[in-house]
Amino acid sequence: MKAKASSWNSVDWTKRDIDLASELGVSRERVRQVRKQRGISRSIYHRRSSQYLLCRKEIHGIQSDVPLMTMPELSEKLRCSTPLIRRLLAEFGLKSMRSKRRIPWEVLDFRLPSMILAEIWGVHWVRVFEYRREHGMRRPLIDRRCDQKVPAELVEHQRSLAKIFFAHNEMRRRKIIRYFANPVNQKEQT
Repeated sequence: MKAKASSWNSVDWTKRDIDLASELGVSRERVRQVRKQRGISRSIYHRRSSQYLLCRKEIHGIQSDVPLMTMPELSEKLRCSTPLIRRLLAEFGLKSMRSKRRIPWEVLDFRLPSMILAEIWGVHWVRVFEYRREHGMRRPLIDRRCDQKVPAELVEHQRSLAKIFFAHNEMRRRKIIRYFANPVNQKEQT
């Protein structure tokens, strides 16, 4: 099926060839030929996936909410991969909120085993193990493999520190959300 000359005049040439072909009911090759005949350069979205375009459109729609969301929240909401979201945020000049699971390594009691610290702080035990190894720390003084009892007061102290830390982070997050929710502050950002 051949597209009419008038339909070629009303085409949005910023779209990809594949999108134009489906709109006009012609092949992608025909769109490429007409683009070449008219001296129109490739679309800026050439070689971009439909997932990229869909995710880009979604991020454009929620730009004001992006600074309030962590990367996992964005990934879940947009149903896009984290690397794709990072690339799009860089294109828009946006930054997402840091993860809620930032660990204050300086307050961790490394006398406790990595598994217990990981459970308390809500991270994978490998992160604790790697931090311990990278900073030249020895094995924990309390080793569960040797049937040593882990002192309950050490565990409770770590749990209370974690509770305080995460409560502070949540308070800070709510404060940021309130700031951006204020219409006066939104006008400053745009």
